[in-house]
Amino acid sequence: MFWLDVDLKSGRNTVHRDDCIQSVPENTPSKGMSEMGDEGGWFSFPSMSEAVRYTKINRINGLIVFCSHCKPTQSMTPEPRAKLGLKTTALGCAACGKCAMGQSSEPERMEITDTKTIASRLTRKLFGSR
Repeated sequence: MFWLDVDLKSGRNTVHRDDCIQSVPENTPSKGMSEMGDEGGWFSFPSMSEAVRYTKINRINGLIVFCSHCKPTQSMTPEPRAKLGLKTTALGCAACGKCAMGQSSEPERMEITDTKTIASRLTRKLFGSR
């Protein structure tokens, strides 16, 4: 669970983990729980990406800041990965029938990094979109 602290006064929208000691979600007249007050509000989300998406969809002005104390982005992987189940065959003598060298083993998991997506994101970040 993640909390989004929308602070309209300072223009900072801070994302915290549920167990962060620096986030104290409370209902006040100026800042509501799960509703926008005069100065902002506290909103809970099951994932950090949904909290960020909420600010984009509802066009909430201000910077999106991640708490430096609880570090909600620490568990995220920086690059997209895919996992494939591949059948591998060991090299060796399959003719003798006594050794297991020629038999298929259990599917092995292999991580593959999507470098094309990473390169296109970096290019857009450095040079902008067309």
